Amino acid sequence: MEFLISILPAVYGRYPVISQFIFSSPKICRAALLHCFTPLIWLYGKNSAVDLWVILTIGLAPGLFWLWYFYSRDKYEPEPLSLIARMFFLGIVAAVIAFLLENLLISFVTTIIFVALVVPALEEVLKFSMVALFIYRDKEFDEPMDGIVYATATALGFATLENIVYVLDIQTLSSLFLTGTLRAVLSVPGHALFAIFWGYSLGIAKFMPADSRRTIVIVGGLVLAIGVHGIFNLMLEQEYAGLAIALLVLLPVVWWGAEKKIRAALLGCGSHETTESI
Repeated sequence: MEFLISILPAVYGRYPVISQFIFSSPKICRAALLHCFTPLIWLYGKNSAVDLWVILTIGLAPGLFWLWYFYSRDKYEPEPLSLIARMFFLGIVAAVIAFLLENLLISFVTTIIFVALVVPALEEVLKFSMVALFIYRDKEFDEPMDGIVYATATALGFATLENIVYVLDIQTLSSLFLTGTLRAVLSVPGHALFAIFWGYSLGIAKFMPADSRRTIVIVGGLVLAIGVHGIFNLMLEQEYAGLAIALLVLLPVVWWGAEKKIRAALLGCGSHETTESI
């Protein structure tokens, strides 16, 4: 904490607009923004030759675009923007926790196991936990589509911080645009698509009888998300061939599956029994 305080003037004195945005935020948001972004911007100032505003635009824009896209799919009863912002923010918190835990675990397993199992399981469970703990029992979570909306908001908060970390490490403008473009169409929406599988499960499970079937539905959605995430990571590890497969084959299949979940959730809106919710 002392380190953060010591570098605040140097960091935010150079970027008054960022400073105004952060310090005018609600107290809890201000604290998290400072802890998440101050070290990143400080490191940027030490290492990067690319303008900060270009970095932030490429880092933030994909997550915000996909957030708007999935939010707009909830056409019957859109969720309060304050709750969407909260879950996006909790996704950022989940990303910080994941980063710390992954750095602790990476030395204990092989690369393949780490990429295909540890990372997907850890990241999906953390995102899932944020939704299950902080919004699942909220009165606004009152239809199946809400599970998808809050899951994607959380996942995109996670993906946005991850994206900023990636692009901050890039030193040339051409590499920045190439990496930013690939991540905007692969990794960032990928996080949201994986989350749709367990988000849909949460959405329909909330309005099921409180028995073993509910647990099976929720666990099944989470396991499916982890599995798809793991396959996606393995493809990206194969460099050019894997990237082509991920872009041309795997991602369209995942989009198709996610779209089916969205349509099914929308069909369920208005037909569930709210008396069965918890």
